[in-house]
Amino acid sequence: MPKVLVLREGRHCDFVADMVWINLAIDKRINLFSNSYPSFLFNTKGVYSSNIKYAHGSGFTLYGKLEKSEFIDCCVSDYEVTFDDYDYVIYPSIRKFDKYFWKCLERFGGENVIAVDGNDDECISWHSKYCIYFKRETSSIAYSYGIYPIQCFLPKLILDNIKNQTKEFADKKYLLAPCDPRDRSTFIYTKEKDYFKQYKESYFAYTEMRGGAEALRHYEIIASGAVPYFRDLKLVPKYCLNNYPKKLQIEANNLYKQVKNKLINQEEFKSKYSKIQIGFYNWIIKHGEIYGSKILYEKLINKTSNTKKEFLDDQKLFWINFHAHKKIYNRYRSPIKHRINFIFNLKIFLFTFYRHLNSKFKENWYKKMRRLD
Repeated sequence: MPKVLVLREGRHCDFVADMVWINLAIDKRINLFSNSYPSFLFNTKGVYSSNIKYAHGSGFTLYGKLEKSEFIDCCVSDYEVTFDDYDYVIYPSIRKFDKYFWKCLERFGGENVIAVDGNDDECISWHSKYCIYFKRETSSIAYSYGIYPIQCFLPKLILDNIKNQTKEFADKKYLLAPCDPRDRSTFIYTKEKDYFKQYKESYFAYTEMRGGAEALRHYEIIASGAVPYFRDLKLVPKYCLNNYPKKLQIEANNLYKQVKNKLINQEEFKSKYSKIQIGFYNWIIKHGEIYGSKILYEKLINKTSNTKKEFLDDQKLFWINFHAHKKIYNRYRSPIKHRINFIFNLKIFLFTFYRHLNSKFKENWYKKMRRLD
């Protein structure tokens, strides 16, 4: 049983970090130690609600689900982090918390320090030069340089909770669910059960890319017993939603269009729909079991070979972030003529260089402080 130390800040919600923490906590194959037991993850009346305002979607789905009585709420101390032995150290939100990073590298080596970046941009941090790095919105250039993709996922505890809340609702009433991210006036649900209910009573539910390709909504729809209608699936970058059943989603999109335009009879529709819905639900169960990443799962559970990984250097890190910043600013700039694209690229280059210098300064400062310890 691997002994895993999870290091994170515990004041603010972070979807990917919280999913990883919950899965590690309930996985009987993992011996979990943590510097923080975030109150918003536990079903403790009146306690977790204070920080839930920081979560999207009113804190539905992930929060307040763990039973406090099942855990020894004893955070590891500085002494234990520094001197105890662990098989792996995981930073589930590396861009928000990196305390003890140099100590962990020195003690356990970069192959056993795992950083997860759940931010919804394609930028990565300087930590990727020293440890195993998983990125939620993985660009093609980052993937080619050895950054691993990771997705959102729903731990079994969360899936079971949604299933229990929706089991009494059997009949489908809507072709497309009332809650639609294109219309904020449909965000009317104050109770989690009502939110899941409107999905369960729908054949399809609209979802789309937002800040990134990922959205917790994709998974809530499937877990509730509906099928996503993912209109802009073609715009999802190749290595984002890396394990998502994209072929099945194309079938679902086509089926929605057929039934909407009355190009298919009800009997054939229901037969095809049932197969697609079951396919999605079986996928979400298996996807949760592998922590949103087969590579992460294999490393933690099956202990893959200890072949030394080549980490990033400054040049690769710079170009990954250059393309990431360029993509961000391309999204918001108005169309410009080709002849001044050079000026735009130069601005992004200089901005990336400035951010790179700041990051380098911070990195070197940490190193210096570590030597003074």
